[in-house]
Amino acid sequence: MKIPLNGWDEFREDMQPFIDQAYRKEITMEQFKENYDRTYQELVRRYAPRLEIIGWLGGERDDFGVYENKKDAIQGITPTNILSELLDEFKGKKVKLSINVIED
Repeated sequence: MKIPLNGWDEFREDMQPFIDQAYRKEITMEQFKENYDRTYQELVRRYAPRLEIIGWLGGERDDFGVYENKKDAIQGITPTNILSELLDEFKGKKVKLSINVIED
């Protein structure tokens, strides 16, 4: 997973107290490693790929996707985005999907 450069700055800032404690031998290397792993996992979660889709759902099977307007969604005419294509980057990953109706 790619982490943006500013993410590494945050990581360094979060880790600095642990680096200082390890340097002064106030914590063991095992404790340092635990803090490193936990901090890194928090960084990964913060910058994990996310997808937010706003539009009208409609269509059938191969054309099931997001449409620009309600009429096209009901008729299933040319989706703006096909749902399977939008979700391709998440294949093989455990995800949480939720759908909120924002307009009827």
